[in-house]
Order: sequence, then structure tokens, then C-alpha cells
Amino acid sequence: MTRNEQNMRQPHNRSLEEVIQHFFGVKRVFRKKDGEFTSIGARAYEKLIELLYNVGNLTSTDMNSIIETLDEITHENY
Repeated sequence: MTRNEQNMRQPHNRSLEEVIQHFFGVKRVFRKKDGEFTSIGARAYEKLIELLYNVGNLTSTDMNSIIETLDEITHENY
């Protein structure tokens, strides 16, 4: 296994905001005033959900509970 593969497999304890920032290049995911998605944050979140469903289809894995949990995270009061 290459060093890059090892780094990719290392667990990262990232928040949902950090995941979207890191993997989708979004600087401001949520609005400060109300905690709702910015327009670009919402598009990135939709891409994340699409990606998860695609991975689920490829692996014959039901991703619904994961996506429900992510949806709950997006509605938490910060």
C-alpha cells in the first residue's frame, strides 16, 4: 500500500461541515445567522447524498439510515 493510500485510509474525525469543505471545496457551508446551508453548501450536500446513494448501489448497501442521520445533523441547532 502506498503512503497516499495509507493516509486516505486513516480515520478523520471531521464534522459534516468539514467533510463538505474538504471533499467539495466549499468555504462557507452554513450561514452564520441561522445555520442553514448557503446555496453552494446545499449543492455540495446534494452531491454528497448522490455520491452515497451511488456507493450504496455499487455495493448493494442500503444508505437510507446514513442519509437520515446526515439530514438530522443538518437540522441541529448550533
